[in-house]
Amino acid sequence: MRLFLIVALLCLGFTACSDKPTQLGISQPGASPSPAVSATPAEAPPVLAPVPARFRRTLAGLIDGKHSVEMELNRNQIDSDQIWGTYRYKKIQKKSLSLQGKLGANGNVELIETDENDKETGVFQGKLVMEVRSDDSRLKFVGDWKKSKSDTKTLPFELAETRFDLGGMRLVLKEQTEENNKQKLTIDTAYPQLAGGDATRAEAFNKAVGDFVTSQTAEFKKQHKADLAEIAASAADADRPGYALEISYHTPYADKNLISLLVWSYQFTGGAHGNSFSTTFNYDLSSGRMLKLDDLFQPNSNHLRLISDYCLKTLTKELGAVADANWLKEGAGPKAENFKSWNITPDGLQITFDAYQVAAYVFGPQEVIVPYSVLKAIIKSDGVLAAFVK
Repeated sequence: MRLFLIVALLCLGFTACSDKPTQLGISQPGASPSPAVSATPAEAPPVLAPVPARFRRTLAGLIDGKHSVEMELNRNQIDSDQIWGTYRYKKIQKKSLSLQGKLGANGNVELIETDENDKETGVFQGKLVMEVRSDDSRLKFVGDWKKSKSDTKTLPFELAETRFDLGGMRLVLKEQTEENNKQKLTIDTAYPQLAGGDATRAEAFNKAVGDFVTSQTAEFKKQHKADLAEIAASAADADRPGYALEISYHTPYADKNLISLLVWSYQFTGGAHGNSFSTTFNYDLSSGRMLKLDDLFQPNSNHLRLISDYCLKTLTKELGAVADANWLKEGAGPKAENFKSWNITPDGLQITFDAYQVAAYVFGPQEVIVPYSVLKAIIKSDGVLAAFVK
């Protein structure tokens, strides 16, 4: 009966709506449908599974069948009923809109959309489900968007986790959970591994990502060994918060020659909040090696200065009155350590600044996409970015 209800609700999410306002948080031009959302006719029907207890996934799709959007959604086990993230319209280069809401029974979700001034600009109401085919799982989100909770005009949306053509290979999810009740320790890791195709091409990527997760887990236990032992020995201190490590990821871009991966490590060791940091893997499948930022640009091109100038200008504008010029200069100045977290995307080079790097913790991590048009003059003509330059 539950399966029937989920399928029925999914079908309702795909129906068209006659009301078509022009404002969707920000004005939108028309956009062609995203091929990543549609399943091929040959695919077997998926099995519906519970939504994962924690995830960080990128979804893409359409609002009202024509407004192309990309959405990143997050969930962790500490606040398991909370869903949060961002989304943006693909055809407009503007700062992403924020999303915050709750996951209810049977995957029901309501996400409040706000702009950079915390002004409510819309509401997503729908159902979040996990579709499973063999060893492949895919998150889907369908429902209706409207300007406010009280608005009667709605637009249907359909979003699905982004999929990439890897030329016979595929990215599969590897998940591990470790719990120690005495130590109040929880470790959850989720990371991708390449499967299928030429195993030798996947080996270096799989080892690099797998070794990173293993080392992070070991280091976390080692660093907090004394505290964990104290918690285990102090049964009377039942209210003391536990320790947690969560590793999750999303894939900004991948094709048969390239995988660009962003991994987030979240640590909670008590206090007002946890801390997170980013690690990126940009792997050239053709040569079988991890790329460095220097590999993308012509020698002596001073690429750090160009990237830094664009990021500083963008961050100053986006952070507005709260921007601290000295903090920004220190965290986004033209130094290699400031640009350790970078990803290749279809729209440009994405730079991730961890919390505290360019602004106070309350403003969270910051991401800037440097368009390829800005970098065009210094991109290597035979490098991996050449295909993105028009």
